[in-house]
Amino acid sequence: MKKKREIATPTAIFVVAHGGYPFDVMVAIGASDAEVAAALSERGIDPTEEETRDLSVEGETSVEGRCVMLRGGGTVLRLRTFTDTPKHWGQLAHEVFHAVDFMLYRIGVRHSENSCEAYAYAIQHLMTEITTQLALPPSKRERGIIPSPNQRPMRTKGTRGTRRQR
Repeated sequence: MKKKREIATPTAIFVVAHGGYPFDVMVAIGASDAEVAAALSERGIDPTEEETRDLSVEGETSVEGRCVMLRGGGTVLRLRTFTDTPKHWGQLAHEVFHAVDFMLYRIGVRHSENSCEAYAYAIQHLMTEITTQLALPPSKRERGIIPSPNQRPMRTKGTRGTRRQR
């Protein structure tokens, strides 16, 4: 039996851009809650208590992934682990959809027949950015920054605080 190739172990934390939109996505694979908190702090982000709770995956054995948009507009996409298997590629696609949905919702685009192409292009872009980073050796991955809340408004028209997916 062929062994599954580990792509992002033991821990991968990197930042990718949401294309032409003013929001970045921090991808954290195999990282503990403390490692995610440290990576956010390193980038000048101090999550609220609610955001910290929303970002947590420890102690929740049924959670394989999580995606949270922070009040400043940056998004954190977390996966417990990632191997070169259909299950994990599917989980990545699932979380990428949430990241795109949060971002487009934040700028006032709702998913509909008229906006489905915008969603498709944004999902394609984000998947390409993430898979490009995963293909690199860890030392070459983007460290990037997620803007702090005072760089971008906490809310924009039609949004209320943190968006979270479970």
